[in-house]
Amino acid sequence: MAATTALTYRPLRALAAALLLSGALLPPSAAAAVREDGAERVVDIRVGRHNVFHRLVIELSGETPFRITRRGDELAVTMMGVRPVKLPLSNHATNRFDVLRAESDRDSATLVVGLRGPVKVESSTRRNPFRIVIDVYRQDDDEAPAPAAASPGAGAPNVVLVDTAAGDERAILSAPAAGDARIRALRTGVHRGFHRLVVELSRPVEVDMSRRGETVTLTLSGASPRLPEPLPSTSMIRITGASGVESGDGAAVTTLRIESRGLGRVRRSIRRKPFRVIVDFYPAGKRAGPQAPQTPPPAVRSKHDGFVYKGMAARLMFDSGWRWVYRKRVVGMLRDEILETRAAMFDAFYEELGVTASDMDGLVKEVVSHVDRLKATGEPDRAKLLNAILYLLYSGKDPDELARTLRDHGADEYAALGYFVLGGYYEELGFEPEALGYYARAAGSGKSAVATGAVFRRGLILYFMGRYGDARAEFERAAEGGHPGARQWLANTLLIGHDFERAWRIYSSSTAGDPVTLMSMAEMNMVAGRYAQAAASWGDLARIHGREPLLGAFFTVRRADSLVLDGKLEEAGRIYEELAGRLKEGGEGLEAARLALADLYISSGDDLKKRDAEEIYRDVAYSGGSGAEAAFLSLIDILIDRGEYGEAFDMAGEMVQRRPSDLLAKRAVELKGRIVGRWIRRLYEEGDYIGVAKLNLRYGRYVPFGEKAGTFMAVASSLVKIGLDADAVDVLKQAVKLGDDAVAGEATLMLGRIYLRQRDAAAVIKLLRDYDKLFKEEARRREAEEMLFKAAFLSGDYEEAAAYAVPRGRPDLSMLKAYALSRLGRYGEAERLYMKAAGLFSEEGDAGAAGRAYTGAADMRFASGRYEEAVALYEKAAAVGGEGADLEWIKYRIAASYEAMERKEDRDAVLGELMGGDDDLYRAWAQVVMKEPSGDI
Repeated sequence: MAATTALTYRPLRALAAALLLSGALLPPSAAAAVREDGAERVVDIRVGRHNVFHRLVIELSGETPFRITRRGDELAVTMMGVRPVKLPLSNHATNRFDVLRAESDRDSATLVVGLRGPVKVESSTRRNPFRIVIDVYRQDDDEAPAPAAASPGAGAPNVVLVDTAAGDERAILSAPAAGDARIRALRTGVHRGFHRLVVELSRPVEVDMSRRGETVTLTLSGASPRLPEPLPSTSMIRITGASGVESGDGAAVTTLRIESRGLGRVRRSIRRKPFRVIVDFYPAGKRAGPQAPQTPPPAVRSKHDGFVYKGMAARLMFDSGWRWVYRKRVVGMLRDEILETRAAMFDAFYEELGVTASDMDGLVKEVVSHVDRLKATGEPDRAKLLNAILYLLYSGKDPDELARTLRDHGADEYAALGYFVLGGYYEELGFEPEALGYYARAAGSGKSAVATGAVFRRGLILYFMGRYGDARAEFERAAEGGHPGARQWLANTLLIGHDFERAWRIYSSSTAGDPVTLMSMAEMNMVAGRYAQAAASWGDLARIHGREPLLGAFFTVRRADSLVLDGKLEEAGRIYEELAGRLKEGGEGLEAARLALADLYISSGDDLKKRDAEEIYRDVAYSGGSGAEAAFLSLIDILIDRGEYGEAFDMAGEMVQRRPSDLLAKRAVELKGRIVGRWIRRLYEEGDYIGVAKLNLRYGRYVPFGEKAGTFMAVASSLVKIGLDADAVDVLKQAVKLGDDAVAGEATLMLGRIYLRQRDAAAVIKLLRDYDKLFKEEARRREAEEMLFKAAFLSGDYEEAAAYAVPRGRPDLSMLKAYALSRLGRYGEAERLYMKAAGLFSEEGDAGAAGRAYTGAADMRFASGRYEEAVALYEKAAAVGGEGADLEWIKYRIAASYEAMERKEDRDAVLGELMGGDDDLYRAWAQVVMKEPSGDI
């Protein structure tokens, strides 16, 4: 017995104390010794960030009086009879407070906490171990939060609370509220596997629960017996009576009597902000986890008319813009209510040991009985492990000791339970990696309900971490293992992954239990076009969570979103406006309402409303709240749509200045690139080619990698238009490297055209020699073949040019090939091509080109010695070609033909026309005509 008196661990109840003293429940490691000088010490300092408050926890080795004093922006926590604090004080800071320093004197130790901004402070104590808990709230919260209730059995320590900021002393931490608490609401619900009663009160009260048969009695000490009407019920539970006396001074006691049918287990829990007592009723023979519901009908029906996910529907869905940002905030705020980590650990004991207790005292009693039986049956190792598991769950101490015990134990169902409790321990502390690791060990310890439950817990943690793909895989495993809650959460992840059909099938056979699943079902109905059902679900959520400004505002906005999709724009607009009016004092709820209203204004098409929307976006953007980034992006979109690209570009930079972060800086660079890309394309469409060139020179580096190639094409085309072929070549080479097949192909062909204009045949051939591998499209292959033909012609490779198959309807190419044939002496083939080209040019109405083609054909006759036929065709060329014909060449050739036929008079007549009576010029031409033709044209 002497050894146990040295324990610093103090029990919550006399039962637990007796168990400790009897040796039935001892710490796994050696008992800690009292300090030699009898003084207490600070064991640990912890910081936590919760939904509406930030928490500082000071854990001591034993209970001691303390004093909290506020002086301006500093809070001094003075602990009497405590040795100097030797713990490191770094990393104990949030954006609401910071542990600045530790001070000490002979009789006490003091921690000085710096407060940041206008805040309110609440304190409470916990026992086992003894802890001082300080909660810091923003000053602009709607109401002073109730102090966190102490652990069962905690007494009122000797505490003095003063504020010396104004030179006087006054209480700064809330005492219990005067008067009786009011029962604000009574709600019932049917969940998967249990029915729930929720009692919402105006402030915290003491709660006791007892059971006799199928009747459960709930006693609320300090609550007025006035009940809201009507009294709710389900097919399993109903409130049959209430009794009590209203005191007006906080001393009232109200008793609720709840009758049930087929009751198996009953479990009570507490929620805060607002204060709620939650009682869950499980049918007999059912485990404490969710089961298939009997009533009410599913929240979504089994058939749908197709999913809507485009246009306005896509913008108003769950994963679009600012709505996704606020959705994640809301899901985070609901996290603790959904996880219910402690309840999950109780369920694990129920699964493995059949423990039916709903509170810690009962759990200790039942588990200790198991330990005794294991010892009696010769299983000391299992008894030791079970004792270590219970000790950690009960005291919150020695997780390392339990881990060591598990390593020595081996794999069995108790090991799975131990790893599960370790996972729950770290999950409660917010150490997610450790929790995931221990749950994985529990999941790998054989096939059991606890192992499956561990997989499910991993899925929940991953979901709340935003790792939806990983969460989906865990929920798949848990559902295959038979976990009853896993299918709904699997559907929640499928919805986020846009696997709508499969999510729908699961939801159609389910009823919503937790608020996140109810949210997801409402979103599923929106996707499926069932807007009235979605609006009803959002309305239910808004009523349940309306006291929390952001939750109530978000759910109300989503209800109005459903009405927008249903075409009820005026009603939706009224809801947005009324919500913004109610929340005029500010906060993120107001931001959400105003953003929704602005989105509605934008979609209206009314220019005045669009201006109003722009002002709303601007206000929210500069507010610094969660919706600021989305508001900046909406502003930028408005500017882009108006063609004000310069202002949009500058605003993207300002967004980073206002909200500096690595992630947002990267986003801003991408956004600037998108703006520049659209800016360049707009200038190109307007024909401002010089503007395109200048803009690319200044801002082209911002264009995102995936859009560079397409933008380069607009830039290169502009450079070509203004005659900067050399600069265009450099840009096009980059487009070839970066673009997809379509862009790279077009850039390659544009390069080939430039090289042809530069008469760089070698560059064309090098670029296009493997055209059959470069291009899959027939049209591009034909153009590449044409370029190679022209390059061969330019380089004098007439054999290659003559091999080219001229496409139909291309007399220009026929002319080139005919010339190549003539250079090879193939006059007959060349003549036929010239004549064909002349016919096509004539059909097209191009007389000048037709005349030149006839001239080419006549040259072929001349080269073949068919002078009479040549003269006839030359004369036709002159007649057809008109002013476009090369009359000097035609007359010269006719004169040469007459010379060859020895018709000197005809020759002289033609030469006379050619020379216009100039004897000297006549003699010069005559000498040329007299020469024998070489056949070289």
